[in-house]
Amino acid sequence: GQAFQSALNLRGIRCVSSKGQNLLETAEISTLRAILQIISNPRQDIPLLAALMSPVFCFTAGELAHLRSGDQSSCLYDLLAAADTPKAAGFIKTLEGLRRKARLLRIAQLIEQIFVETRLDRIFGAMMDGERREEHLRQFYSLAVDFEATLRRDLSRFLEHLDALEEQGLTVEEEPDRTGAVTLMSIHKSKGLEFPVVFLCGLSRRFHSESQRSQVLIDSKLGLGLSALDEPRRIRYPTIAKWAVSAKMGADSRAEELRVLYVAMTRAKDRLIMTYASRTLDKDLQRVSQRLGLCSDAQLAAEAGCPGDWVLLEAMNRSEAGELFALGGSSPEPGVAQHPWRITVSKARAETPETSIAQVQEAMFGQIQSLPQGTKDRLREGLGFQYAHMAATRAPSKQTATQRKGRQKDQEAAEQAPELREQAKKYRSPAFIKQEPSGRLVGNAMHRAMQFLRFEACGSLSELRQELDRLTQRGVLSRQQRELVREDEIFAFFQTELGRKLYRGAEVVREFKFSILDDGSRYGPGLEEEQVLLQGVVDCAVLEPEGITILDFKTDFVTEQSLSSLSERYRLQVDAYAEAMGRIFQCRVLKKLLYFFRLGRFVELS
Repeated sequence: GQAFQSALNLRGIRCVSSKGQNLLETAEISTLRAILQIISNPRQDIPLLAALMSPVFCFTAGELAHLRSGDQSSCLYDLLAAADTPKAAGFIKTLEGLRRKARLLRIAQLIEQIFVETRLDRIFGAMMDGERREEHLRQFYSLAVDFEATLRRDLSRFLEHLDALEEQGLTVEEEPDRTGAVTLMSIHKSKGLEFPVVFLCGLSRRFHSESQRSQVLIDSKLGLGLSALDEPRRIRYPTIAKWAVSAKMGADSRAEELRVLYVAMTRAKDRLIMTYASRTLDKDLQRVSQRLGLCSDAQLAAEAGCPGDWVLLEAMNRSEAGELFALGGSSPEPGVAQHPWRITVSKARAETPETSIAQVQEAMFGQIQSLPQGTKDRLREGLGFQYAHMAATRAPSKQTATQRKGRQKDQEAAEQAPELREQAKKYRSPAFIKQEPSGRLVGNAMHRAMQFLRFEACGSLSELRQELDRLTQRGVLSRQQRELVREDEIFAFFQTELGRKLYRGAEVVREFKFSILDDGSRYGPGLEEEQVLLQGVVDCAVLEPEGITILDFKTDFVTEQSLSSLSERYRLQVDAYAEAMGRIFQCRVLKKLLYFFRLGRFVELS
């Protein structure tokens, strides 16, 4: 994704990423944070370099290298103070002025003074995506205001607070403005979404088959697949059982890849553009064209080594693939489809020939000399070393509470992907025909409403509507989200005993983000002495003198028959929430509740 983003930015094409962005990692906030750090202590070379080489002060690498070349032991701040250049003198004057004012001003006032003297906000506001950068600066300013809201706090404590936030990540909450921009996202992130034009790139990515090459293969139904060892002949070969397990693993892997490809191809409303890159395109096309007509479609699909092979199989059966036929030979029976494709071949620019590995080795090492006495023993001892914590290298170092729901991949694909379409072409419905919104959009709207509603203003249905309208006017809810919020279901929640308790002003925390270190023994053998970072977001937690009640809102489609099984799927997730909140607030967990808006029912997890 980073390569595509860099290429688009170089061509002046605005793009946004679906991964979200850590506020503290943006260029504008990193620069402002570096300035605050050197105001607190200017003898820090790393933040000082970040500030100097930023667009605010515009020092070049050559200028800084010239300063360092005369004295390699002193700190960079002393070198700048001793320099006789106008640029260095101007920077020292600005920094010293800000340091004097920092003793008297509050943090928010100091940030305002930095904007006045350095024009940092205007500099980044004039860049590409200036509005977004200015919004980041406003959010950082609000963060400083909130930090010093209760007590007068100094700059050093604010910087420590930022260091703590950096460990857990301070993600920008608002949705990026996608108007007129290219959206970059993974296939998994695109589930449930549609776009007018979709570029599906990287179809030549080879399927991962390393797991099928292990000496021991394991399948839940077929059991173990082992290799046979012929000691007299000194050969090892796979047994029939291993071939069977390997074939099943390969079929399962390709089925999953096919599901992913289906999800990617069904994201486009009007136009789908797919790219396949290969250094040996003519050989790939010849291989496909020679096998067409000789094997069944199922066998050809099973032999695919990348998603692009499946697309080429269809392309080589079309009469509009003239450029492909010129390279690989024509198809036995090319047909004319009702909705033709546009198939083109583009050649990459010529690159300089790469230096061979042998030439590099010869240039670096020259002629190989005989090893000294004892070197072989030391090499054998070093290469035979085994790390004592191998299980930790294979286990994930970070786990999210949502990943503990235990959903199977096929079930998740069935939930997120649209229903299978018929073979016949179906044109999308006109815009004036109202379409049923996806469950994902409804769920996001309901959760956002429950996050920002003033519970004390939800005593009646009319009050609830006024509160939702207020959130819409303030921009907390978009107009589309306001239409998707189910008022009657939210009002039904406030008619329950727990809902009335929240309406009467019970102490509550909402959308609480946490990061805790969990015992590694819960995640697999060999991790008894390890720690795994557990992260999550709790929808709602009610704080009482006796303890804490965990409440997780669900907008899933559920019936009385499926209520029990669906609740069990969320048990591990809610257990993780309860354990984290109990440790953070140092109190007993009274209840763990799921609330299903569809049925208006609570489910208590024991």
